[in-house]
Amino acid sequence: ATMLELANEKPLPEMDTVSLLPVLSGRGLLPAERVILSGLDEAEGFDGRGGGFESAAKLFNDTAFLRVVCCLSGCIKQGSMLPITAGPQVALMHVTP
Repeated sequence: ATMLELANEKPLPEMDTVSLLPVLSGRGLLPAERVILSGLDEAEGFDGRGGGFESAAKLFNDTAFLRVVCCLSGCIKQGSMLPITAGPQVALMHVTP
């Protein structure tokens, strides 16, 4: 929804999504109980391998915004910060602005 809002478009009615633009621009707050889910079913890496990922992020307190990422067949994108493998990977990241 964030990218759609930046493009001045609205999400489709069947989409369960909320824009993070107010939070990112300092005009709003993310409720503490809110978990941000994202993922990609299928993608192709720079080396031709296919795969996807699931991700969850949550603001735990004033200083801890955590994100967990799971790649069932290994994270395939070059900029993933994880080593390239063919097996499952899970990473917990502390996200800072």
